[in-house]
Amino acid sequence: LKSSSQKLARIFSKDAVLKKTTAAKMVWGLEFFKEYQKEQGLLASMTIDSSNQSVLAKSIKNRVLRLRKMESYLKLAIDHNHWGVQAVVIDLLATENERFYQELLSLPMPDGLNPEEQQQYLQLLSQQAAPHLDRANAMKAKRDEMINDPKVVVGYVSDIQSASPVVKVGIRKEYDQVSALLPESSRVTILAEFTKQTDTKALPTLAQLEQARSAVRKAPMNLSALDELMEVEENMGRSSMVAYLKGRRDVLVKYQKDQSGVKETSHAQ
Repeated sequence: LKSSSQKLARIFSKDAVLKKTTAAKMVWGLEFFKEYQKEQGLLASMTIDSSNQSVLAKSIKNRVLRLRKMESYLKLAIDHNHWGVQAVVIDLLATENERFYQELLSLPMPDGLNPEEQQQYLQLLSQQAAPHLDRANAMKAKRDEMINDPKVVVGYVSDIQSASPVVKVGIRKEYDQVSALLPESSRVTILAEFTKQTDTKALPTLAQLEQARSAVRKAPMNLSALDELMEVEENMGRSSMVAYLKGRRDVLVKYQKDQSGVKETSHAQ
């Protein structure tokens, strides 16, 4: 794991409390979708090669293994209680299992079989294909149940309203991965919340952050400089730094009050 977001995803996944937060789910979901897109592309590009029986058997085996890997992704999404990832993977499993089923039934009849052997071949092929149709239908039913659940819209709206500006950006990126699956009415409601919650001010730049930090370094006892830095950090969604700066501010305020009291006492004497 090299990127900072991958490191965060790994940290979040190991902490039972952090794992349940909106930020943790967002980070994990975005990292997941990077890997998922590669696997989705590989699976979608696979076809059954029937040029000979040996190649055919290997082709079918590889396809089954790839579908099983996608099933493991679904289990991972369920373990992380991530609705968006579950919905996308379930939709893919529905599509790809049905496509595999259709391809199996469309395979050409091997040469040299008598009528009885042809019938046996078709029966065996049907038996091998049937579980994939069953899985496709089960995944379609689950997908439809999930995307039509009113709790989906409520959950997105709640996450958008409570998230920091930086987390909102991540939620939007994640939402764009699943939006095509949602009913039109749900998309309208969620997009309206994104629009309503979008701050008209642009997020602070790294240059602005460094400028604010530099001002505090030059004048560490200046409350105005500290307040400006705290505002920039908060707008960038850096909650841990904001908490630190608030503590530092409280200490500084107390120190200045104590110093003011000392001076007053000195003047009185």
